[in-house]
Amino acid sequence: MSKTMILALGGAGGNIAETICRDAKQTELKEANYLFADTDENSLKKHNADNRQLIVLNPEQDAFPEGVFTEVEKLYIIAGMGGMTGSKFLMPAVSEAKKAGVMSIQVITTTPFLFEGEKRLIKAIDAALPVSRIKDVELKAFNNENLVKNYPDLGFADAFKIADKEILAAIEEGMA
Repeated sequence: MSKTMILALGGAGGNIAETICRDAKQTELKEANYLFADTDENSLKKHNADNRQLIVLNPEQDAFPEGVFTEVEKLYIIAGMGGMTGSKFLMPAVSEAKKAGVMSIQVITTTPFLFEGEKRLIKAIDAALPVSRIKDVELKAFNNENLVKNYPDLGFADAFKIADKEILAAIEEGMA
């Protein structure tokens, strides 16, 4: 059993984790335990596979389920910020991982587009800021607005696929 886990929080985290699952070159990522957590049970169904765990999060609660990080030594938490699931459950997931004694925690987030509005941007900052202050937790934030600048001729779906691959490349580069 791998001691590395990829936690995909919410829809954006799930999409990025799917790219990692499919395209990772690093054995550690290929063989990692994948945990998909979302408040939308129907959204989770698309991630159902033999080597994956699925958790339906209760939007009425602020806690992350206990016991899911047992025996995990390295944890990658992947979430889109500014929406509901990633923003709400990022800090509780980090807290639960610290409590479980996870030795290495990396948080990889994406920020909302400017057109999504100031409320989502503020929500993203409010969710990520406390995590950035935790000792021994590495936070990498990818700015979705760069998609517009870097890939002006692509549609959103294609731009997101490229961004997911850029995030994977950054994770693998950090492992080298």
